[in-house]
Amino acid sequence: MVAATVLGWFVARTARGADGAARFLALATAGRRGSRAEWGAAMRAELASVTGRRERWRFAVGCALTAVRTGWGRGPLLVAAGSFLGFAVLTFVASRVMLAGDRVGILAGVLGPGLVFLVVGLVAARSGRSFRAGLESGVVGLLTALAGALVVVVPEAVNWYREAGVWIIDGDAAAGGIPGPGAAVRNALGGVTYFYLLFNVPWPVLGAALGTWRRRRPETAGPPAVVPTGSPGIAPAVGADEPPPEGRVVTQF
Repeated sequence: MVAATVLGWFVARTARGADGAARFLALATAGRRGSRAEWGAAMRAELASVTGRRERWRFAVGCALTAVRTGWGRGPLLVAAGSFLGFAVLTFVASRVMLAGDRVGILAGVLGPGLVFLVVGLVAARSGRSFRAGLESGVVGLLTALAGALVVVVPEAVNWYREAGVWIIDGDAAAGGIPGPGAAVRNALGGVTYFYLLFNVPWPVLGAALGTWRRRRPETAGPPAVVPTGSPGIAPAVGADEPPPEGRVVTQF
């Protein structure tokens, strides 16, 4: 619920424009930096000159697809590679340890990665100085970690079926026995995907929000500055023929 609220706030804050196409393009190009930010601003400005509802949506969707395909940088790619390999290895180790031990299944390991992607989203948002940067890295890590786990779960589900005759998720056996390795694989793929997404999806969103959060410091009014005569960078008042006399109090706004 909290993650959905944060995501809704980001969409409402970012998707602004004269119509649906403009709001969609604003959302698709938000949070970029450098040349990609300049490109997004140029595309939004060009959309203003496009007339016709269909033409505007065609232009906005084309720009959005380009924005999704480009400008990722090395950060999300490194997160994707590390998440896929790391969670594939962890899933394999957990499966073998559980199978050789109490055979309680690997469900507990499926619930654990969320905090990892909270940190990934936080760090990426902090370094990229945008909610979008944190969300992209966190979601990419979340999905590639799931892919790595599923690649390992398929053969391991068959191994659990042959070695112990139980489901790999929770170590339980069906009332009439597991029909075959195909049923074991389907149960593993469906169970791992469902519980993994159910418990882990909110964490990248919360991490990205924390990474872009700034504590506002209360502003305190200081005493007016006393600028001596001849200080560099101080222009005389409009209409004055001479610089301010020595000791004059000048307030900067």
